[in-house]
Amino acid sequence: MKACIGQITSFEHIVMAMIDLGHIFSLIRRFTQFFKDFLSLENLMT
Repeated sequence: MKACIGQITSFEHIVMAMIDLGHIFSLIRRFTQFFKDFLSLENLMT
């Protein structure tokens, strides 16, 4: 029984880590998109 519970918890940890990575990647993507928009706005201004 204990082995099964250990496997489940480790799997949950992997899933949680993947979700965290997804959040980080989405944040980076959003930031880069915002940065690109900002740069394009600056180009339009000049």
